[in-house]
Amino acid sequence: MELGQLRHFHAVVVHGKVGEAARAEGIAQPALTQSVRRLERDLGCTLLERAGRGVRVTEAGLLFDRRIAGALEQIDAARDEVRRFAAGEERTVRVSIGAASGLMAEAIAAFLAERSDGRFEIRHFDREARCDVRSLTRAAGPGPGACATRAVFTERIMAALPAQMHDRLAAEGRLRAGAIPAAELAGAPFLTMSSSVGFRGVCDAACARAGFAPSIACESDNPATVERMISLGLGVGFWPEHSWGAVGESCRLVPVADEGFARDIVVELREPAHDEARAFYDCACRTLAAAFGED
Repeated sequence: MELGQLRHFHAVVVHGKVGEAARAEGIAQPALTQSVRRLERDLGCTLLERAGRGVRVTEAGLLFDRRIAGALEQIDAARDEVRRFAAGEERTVRVSIGAASGLMAEAIAAFLAERSDGRFEIRHFDREARCDVRSLTRAAGPGPGACATRAVFTERIMAALPAQMHDRLAAEGRLRAGAIPAAELAGAPFLTMSSSVGFRGVCDAACARAGFAPSIACESDNPATVERMISLGLGVGFWPEHSWGAVGESCRLVPVADEGFARDIVVELREPAHDEARAFYDCACRTLAAAFGED
């Protein structure tokens, strides 16, 4: 007994004529007749019998149809639900965010403004996680090859200083053409992002190349908190030039004179990619390019 046989017989019951049932099922009339006959052989009873030029459903056939009609309806509903789910899956963009979270949120907002039916699944960065688009941070420079389409946006890592400290260093001539030597930061209390944040790792590595390890006074997982404490004169820190936005009037961003104080924001499109993921990747790249002044 096959599902097609059940559908063919039920179509005859619904339409009352074999020819109309065949047209509804999209098959030739002889093929439908043979399908019903095979079903009768499987059941060992007659479901349809001749009545003049047409057919009549037997009592056994009516009983059988009452039993299968609900099941066929449920199967059709399940099929339609799965198809809708699959179509939605094809439109869902899975985004893994490990850097420039504010800019990635702006990219999602811009994308949804253009495509109100867009769907997103967001998660914190996980190198092994299934995703369509992801953002990550790394030390500036050539990175390893991958099977992904990627765009790289490079920004300087600025020293974030309390305004009074900046003005004092400038008055004492300890800034070089407006930039601060890394050695000037060596003994200061540092207010930093958590060590679990990729930006922190890039900063620590840059300091190590400059010959010192930052003296950590406080860690936070919120850039706004770091900026606030620096503005209050509680220490110094690092701030990416573009991706975290501007700071308040009581905080000054100063380039670091030493080499290596820069990072790459990498946006990756994992292949193979569906159309919605590819469209969002393009939107994310446009958003970062605008923020980095690369229009």
